Amino acid sequence: MRIKRLFLGLLLLLGGCQATHSLKAPDIDYSSQQLPAINVSVIGMPSWMLRDELRRRGTFEEVKAGRSEDGYNVLVVANSDVGGIQPQMFLSAFTLFLVPVPVSFDSTVVFSLSHGKQILGVYTVKNHTESWRGAFNASGGQFEHMRLISDTFIAQILKDQPFNREALKRAASL
Repeated sequence: MRIKRLFLGLLLLLGGCQATHSLKAPDIDYSSQQLPAINVSVIGMPSWMLRDELRRRGTFEEVKAGRSEDGYNVLVVANSDVGGIQPQMFLSAFTLFLVPVPVSFDSTVVFSLSHGKQILGVYTVKNHTESWRGAFNASGGQFEHMRLISDTFIAQILKDQPFNREALKRAASL
């Protein structure tokens, strides 16, 4: 019995802990509506991480990099430490990630949705994540951090319906 407790304690130490987030996961059906393709430009955080998370949900027809003159664009400006180097991670790396270290990610992300030059909406998402980075939690919760940010942005768009408002304006002008 003593060996089992020691083994369980060692496994918990090596695995790190569950990440805690300031954002709650949005309660929304992401497949309820298919949104048009968007072009995403990102400043202040790893762009590939955000685009991958937006693709993962499948809510948008397509998520592309860059900007389009006649399509839908999302300019993302972030004040974030995701993807940055945190000094305490060196301790974990020097021990081959056997010693878990506390890590945290803090992001304030502003999404500006536009069609051509017309701005359809501006959405702000803030998240703070605290976790442990170790042998079994190598990302330290940064992927969950990004997933919550992208899911909250999609939930805000589905609630606000900026694409439907623009379609109604175009129909009224015809």
